[in-house]
Amino acid sequence: MSSSTNSKPIDRQVFLPTTLFGLARDVLNGRHALSKAIPPVLWLFDGLLCILIIHKIPCTLSLAATTEHAKLWGFWVPSRTSS
Repeated sequence: MSSSTNSKPIDRQVFLPTTLFGLARDVLNGRHALSKAIPPVLWLFDGLLCILIIHKIPCTLSLAATTEHAKLWGFWVPSRTSS
């Protein structure tokens, strides 16, 4: 009958952060199965962020302001003919 004198109880406060850090390191370095999910997740997050920005920021340019801006930069602007 041999008792293991070298075994210590696992300290959860130390074990959990090191495990999570190791998991994050493995995922970011491509050594984990979740590594393949990073590009699609970033792409979806980027799309959602763009939708949120477009939805929340109003367009304040009028047609007249856009036309004047185009003329200022030297772009060709069709002239309106009055009937």
